[in-house]
Amino acid sequence: MKRFPALLTALAAAPRRWLARSEFTMAGGYRDIWHIACPLILMNASFTVMQMADRIFLARNSTLEMAAAPVAGILFFGMICLATVTINFTGAVVAQLHGADDARGCIEAAWSGVFAGLAVGLVMVVLVPLLGYWILRDWYCHEPEVMKLETTYFLTLTPCALVQCVSPALFSYFSGRGKTRVVAVVNVTACAINIVLDYGMIFGKLGFPAMGIRGAGIATALSIASGFLMILGCFLFQDQKLRPTRKLLCCRWEYVAKLLKFGIPGGLQVFFGLMSFNVVLAVIGRIGPESLASSMIALSINNIVFMPLLGISDAASIMVGQLVGSGRKKLAALSAYRSWRMALVYMSCCALIYLRFPEMLAGLFAPSAAGDPEEFSRVAATVCELLVYAAIFGYCDATIQTFSGALRGAGDTRAVFVISTGCTMLIQALGAVILLILRAPVEGIWALMTGYLVVEAAAIVWRFRTGAWRKIRLIPGHEKEPEGDTDGVDNSLPGASNG
Repeated sequence: MKRFPALLTALAAAPRRWLARSEFTMAGGYRDIWHIACPLILMNASFTVMQMADRIFLARNSTLEMAAAPVAGILFFGMICLATVTINFTGAVVAQLHGADDARGCIEAAWSGVFAGLAVGLVMVVLVPLLGYWILRDWYCHEPEVMKLETTYFLTLTPCALVQCVSPALFSYFSGRGKTRVVAVVNVTACAINIVLDYGMIFGKLGFPAMGIRGAGIATALSIASGFLMILGCFLFQDQKLRPTRKLLCCRWEYVAKLLKFGIPGGLQVFFGLMSFNVVLAVIGRIGPESLASSMIALSINNIVFMPLLGISDAASIMVGQLVGSGRKKLAALSAYRSWRMALVYMSCCALIYLRFPEMLAGLFAPSAAGDPEEFSRVAATVCELLVYAAIFGYCDATIQTFSGALRGAGDTRAVFVISTGCTMLIQALGAVILLILRAPVEGIWALMTGYLVVEAAAIVWRFRTGAWRKIRLIPGHEKEPEGDTDGVDNSLPGASNG
């Protein structure tokens, strides 16, 4: 009997001992990944809610407005993504500098990204409206009523191109150091502002005139500007004794050169990916307005899955960058696989919702009483079929985003560019054009997108498993793996968890 309390104490302590030695608490383990990923997932979930609210509000006005806004929005962000993704690589540089305990370098890298973004943004403000209008008018060739709505939405977004090019460097300063709560709070607040302004400007509430799709574009532009002002304030008004962000204002060519060398391939990857996707949207639009509307609804619903996946992808990039910066590449590889498992679990939960409640999800986009219920019933039936494809290729998206993020954190952006661009241009875009010639239905286009994502996911995993990313030197030093790299005993990362 005397041994019984001791036995109970030992049994109670067993789980704690197991967790201390497991993959949960070691550096790069599930706990560290979750601490970084959780605010980013919440942030991207807020983007999803914002976009869903935007689409639902527009659908209440008109099915055509709901179909036109995503097309114009994807075109706008696709045109500036080369600049924004390139500048966003500041996060990988900051992560590795933070892993190497170079606080001054983190600040200088952020400022260098700001100046580079400012230079590119000034060009984008002039170029984007002219080129975008030409694409909508002469390339998409949608029906005149749809094209008018697309042009209206596109032109209301263009003034915020400069802010969109500068903001990534400021956000990267915090996310690269693992301070993702700051990033999340700012973006969630901006999303809330967008939803309120959407409601007021689309329907003519809260003292605003009813502006429909134009109001939706203005609301988005204003929310982007508010997010920039908030993150700029967070950056400039830190404790200047610990992090003198105002004193170290400078532009170092060393860091700008890294953005150009490693960031441009990532920017080109996203650019060609979005341009390829615009080809698909143009093909779907030529099939018919109902096909375009059903695809836009299914894609809007799919953002419920895709946007939070970007949070896990960014967490994988930050974790791998910090571990590579501190010389622990074995742990970096393990953290990538752990992030992937988390993404697959998340995707499985969302796929079940897609397959179990497709009618309910499609019904969120039903038009008001003034709309045509018979027309929407046909659209909703097609949406339910397309969500089956979305549930399947969601697993591929989870794989692609996680391992692409890991490779990006290590600096292996060229390989990701080659793989992604080859798949999107040669399989997705070219295949969509061929299917248009063959007069395939919209379901054929979605089957094509599923097939191309399977190929891309397999290629990205193969590249990561080759280990070529281990040889890349983004910052000097830390050439050797430290001893005890995988023991998980005293390997905690500075800033890996949110303080």
